[in-house]
Amino acid sequence: MAAINLQNDEYKKGKYPIFLGEQLGLVDTINVSYPLVEKNYLQQRKQFWIESEVALDQSRKDFVSCSKNNYDVMIKNLSYQWAADSLAKSIITLFAPFITNNEVATALDYQSSMEIIHSRTYSEIIRQCIPDPEVVFDDIRKNKAIFKRLDTVEGILGELAEAGHKYSLGMIKKDDNLRLLLIKGLVALVALEGIQFMSSFSATFAMAEQQLFIGACKLIGKIMLDEALHSHLDLILIEGLLKEPEWKKVFDDNLPELKQILDDVVASEEEWASYLFSEGRYILGLNAELMREWLWYNATPIYRKLGIKYDFRGVKSNPLPWMDKWTNPDSVQAAAQEIQLTAYQMNVTSSTLNEDFDF
Repeated sequence: MAAINLQNDEYKKGKYPIFLGEQLGLVDTINVSYPLVEKNYLQQRKQFWIESEVALDQSRKDFVSCSKNNYDVMIKNLSYQWAADSLAKSIITLFAPFITNNEVATALDYQSSMEIIHSRTYSEIIRQCIPDPEVVFDDIRKNKAIFKRLDTVEGILGELAEAGHKYSLGMIKKDDNLRLLLIKGLVALVALEGIQFMSSFSATFAMAEQQLFIGACKLIGKIMLDEALHSHLDLILIEGLLKEPEWKKVFDDNLPELKQILDDVVASEEEWASYLFSEGRYILGLNAELMREWLWYNATPIYRKLGIKYDFRGVKSNPLPWMDKWTNPDSVQAAAQEIQLTAYQMNVTSSTLNEDFDF
């Protein structure tokens, strides 16, 4: 296999398939096969930010002075988020061997880049706010609840990683088994980004509602906005595949297995809610049942979008209305010395400047 396929002529057919078509050649923005994917990519670019945009001075003081209960809740939640985003950063490497569409390649590459920013953000929160970060490393390595919470998604993405190597080496062919694995990979991805991450944010922002860790939560609020776009992209890709008869048949024939992925993820989140509130831990304004209702509230539209029946209790209205303001992090009040200016524009020039500069 060459590094680039300049003989790729699928533009003549008017469509570059999402997966398993010809190897990509020219980066083509002229022949866009999936406009919604292109739109999502451009939206992701508009949200670009970096992990140093928010100062963490007050959050550092909060970690030192807060109660052991609040410290433990925040650290356990951050530990999972750090681990999960460290997994999500590999999205492009997992799917790259199979991607044969330019806008999909671009969007997933950018998505992976932002997941690196996310994992770096969690790492920076730990580095700057925890006196001995090694304690957190040890907790992640020893915390069976974190491993169990990631088990379903990590297992499927691990299978995808192995298949990618074999596919690149010509050891496996394009068939329904490979199509099923790619669909499972996308379902696992939307379960991670649209269900698990959204579930974890409730405990994070419940701390901020107590005026704790505001700087850290400001950064995590930016992560939540990204994950909303990411899970939307995952669903767009699945929807795009299902418009192709051979992919739709694989999806329909294996619906119970795909449902099981979502069910297992939801069950792991329900179990995590019980774990987080065990051993005497508590969060003002949140409990295990409310956390589960928030989980179901976010999982329901994903099940519906995929045409999969859910077995948990439907939740029609937001059980945590105070979460709404975190969909707009710039509306969160904080001390001026803690929050750096982030509402700036990039690549903008002004024609109203009348000063002369001596170079």
